[in-house]
Amino acid sequence: MTDQQKAKYWPISPDVAIEVASETDDFVDTVSRIETFIERGGQYAVAIDPRTREVQPRGNPPVGLKLDFDAIIDA
Repeated sequence: MTDQQKAKYWPISPDVAIEVASETDDFVDTVSRIETFIERGGQYAVAIDPRTREVQPRGNPPVGLKLDFDAIIDA
């Protein structure tokens, strides 16, 4: 991301983040956003492209976290 794009985000991150690409999003940008969460201290982040059903995880999920990606995509 450019410095201008990065300026839109707080310099902190949630422990877990899930980003679902919209129809107008470029999935590469969605993946870049979750990588920023991890770079800023997040533990686990996932990018989901509902068009292709692609799931890109980053980091390590917290113990006991179970995500149903099919349910998220189909919502």
